[in-house]
Amino acid sequence: MMNFGLSPERMANIQEISERLKEFRDCNKTGLPAVAAQILHCCNRCGACCLDQKDISIGEEDLRRIPKYLKISRKQFAAKYTRLHHKAKGRSLKTEGSCTLYDKESRSCTIYPVRPMACRVFPMMSIDDTLSDEGLAYHFYDTCDGAEELAVTLLCEIQGLDLEGKRQYLAAHPERQAILEIVLLLKAIEIVHPELEIAKKRAQAVGITLPGNDSTVFQGALLEYLSSRTDPAQLDEFLMARELKRKADPR
Repeated sequence: MMNFGLSPERMANIQEISERLKEFRDCNKTGLPAVAAQILHCCNRCGACCLDQKDISIGEEDLRRIPKYLKISRKQFAAKYTRLHHKAKGRSLKTEGSCTLYDKESRSCTIYPVRPMACRVFPMMSIDDTLSDEGLAYHFYDTCDGAEELAVTLLCEIQGLDLEGKRQYLAAHPERQAILEIVLLLKAIEIVHPELEIAKKRAQAVGITLPGNDSTVFQGALLEYLSSRTDPAQLDEFLMARELKRKADPR
């Protein structure tokens, strides 16, 4: 059993884990399957999300971090790089065929360490917390090659799994389900606040060893969690839509 660094005593203490889970859930505004999908997603640096975006929303935290990183004032940053969002309240990054902070030659973001929240959670998570948990879990964008690759990977993995057996196993082991959910919540916090060690501090408070994204054990745990939620038909539908779009516009 994967215990994420917890001692057998802590593994057995379901009540304590459940109480901690409530605390961490308050910090999370997205569905847990979406968090798992975001961690499993691998960006191939095609730049599509930076080259074809009408609005890249930026919030108050973005307006604090990005100017500091660029070593300019907030006022200077707002004037040079942002404009009013054309649909929502607030501001968005200027886009002139592409994000003004995207370097086409190197195919990279010039502010990657402090990129906006909207970019951090793309493409599987969302800053829109009005969507349902199930909706967020399948927040696949048809413009993202990485999303297509993930959908193919998940379908291949799912076909080799006994989904009903895994659902029954998780239902019979609530302590394992609770620990896995806490780890996913911690990873969500880590994605949103990478330069702050919030996730590590909260992991220490619970006594969990937070796995890295390259951990084989953690990848397996995420796939297991997704397998208990994922409907293969939805992945098939997404891939079919991608194929139809490719045939309609074979560029």
